[in-house]
Order: sequence, then C-alpha cells, then structure tokens
Amino acid sequence: MRPSVAPDSAAERVELEAFAGDVEYYLALTPRQLPSRYFYDALGSALFEAICELPWYPITRAERALLAGHGREILSRVDPLAMLIELGPGSGDKLATLVAAAETPRRRLTLHLVDVSPAALDLASRTVATLDAVDIVTHQATYEAGLAEASARGLARGRALALFLGSNIGNFDPPGANEFLRTIRAELVRGDALLVGTDLVKRERELLLAVRVGDAQRFRRSPWRNCVENETYDASRLRGELNHAHA
Repeated sequence: MRPSVAPDSAAERVELEAFAGDVEYYLALTPRQLPSRYFYDALGSALFEAICELPWYPITRAERALLAGHGREILSRVDPLAMLIELGPGSGDKLATLVAAAETPRRRLTLHLVDVSPAALDLASRTVATLDAVDIVTHQATYEAGLAEASARGLARGRALALFLGSNIGNFDPPGANEFLRTIRAELVRGDALLVGTDLVKRERELLLAVRVGDAQRFRRSPWRNCVENETYDASRLRGELNHAHA
C-alpha cells in the first residue's frame, strides 16, 4: 500500500474534500455504498473492460450488436448531427460502432469523451481515432461536469446526441437516476437527443458471476498482484485471469 500524501494543489484539495464528503454521506446510507466513479483508476478501468468481454456478461455484446444493426436509424433521428457526447466511453468500441453505421458520406463529427479515468479516455481516444472525419475532445471529469463542458462549446453546426450506455444508469438509486437524467436534460437543447442503454433485471447469481474476481488468496497467487505493484494493466491478460478464476 502506498503511503498517503497531502494534496499539493488547490484542485487536489477540492477533490480530496469532495471524496471525503462522499465517503461520509454514502457510507451512512442503508445499504452502505460508494459512487462507482471512485473505482475507476487504471486497474479498475482495465478490470471493467475485461469483465465486459466475458461470456457471462452479455450487455456489451448486445449493445454492440444493436448499435451496428440500428445505428444508421438512430443517427438519422438527430439530423443534422454535429456532436456526440459519450458519458463513460469505456474502450470506445460502442461509439466507434455507432459512428461507423452512419450513412456515407457524412458530415464531420466532434466526439466528446467524458470519464473520470485517464486510462479509459486514452483507450477510447485511440479507438475512435481510427474513424474518418472526426474530431476528438476528452474531458477527465464527472459525467455532469464533462457534459457541461461539452455543451458550453456550442452547437452552431447542428445537433448533439448524448450517450449513456452499458446499463450504467443502474449504478444510481432511483432518486439519483432521476436527478442525473434531469441534469442531462438541462444541458441539452431542443433538437438534441439522449440514448440510454438499460438492461433487464438479472438474478443475483448472474450478477455476482460477472463481477466477482476471486478471493484474496486467489488474487495473491495471480499475475494481478504483479500488475498492481508494477502498474501495468492489460485488459486481455486480466480477462484471461478472470476466466481462469471462474473455471
């Protein structure tokens, strides 16, 4: 474990105070909880990308297939489209799938990627950079702050489509989800649109199978320990370890 260090900038102090406030508030709730954004450091992001490709986690594959099959129709409903804003882009693969489904030729698009994880933003940026006629803007920020930054750039050229996929709306309790959706609505203007990906209710066993990574001893025996100590995180390697843990 690394020793704790005092924040050396005003921004870091504000961030630390916000974290302390969230811990105090959310751990006092029943059941106790923490905002999921605090789990997405470099290792957390790599683990999540690995989990998304596991056979017992079908959400990513289902959404990717839907975007590939219906992407052109989705985009045609937000015409003229100038900007896409993805809140939590992950690997960027689903956004790339959606843009690739557009009619050709298409107008140039600005892609705004919003995530608290710099590792996720780097991976998503590299993925969508393979697309033609796109400009990429990253926002290392919370969903709300990043959306506000993207919206502040203006939409003189056309409309915006915001994306919140992966059934991530389930990370909120009902009041929190309502407030979050109202925040998104306030940032969008007439003619813009929001695409939300939601999942059906799953049995508890299926959910635990998707996210469990094994007990502490299994972790200590696995290459994850070296990954953590050396800060080298590879999603394909972690995915193999997850498959092995559930074998």
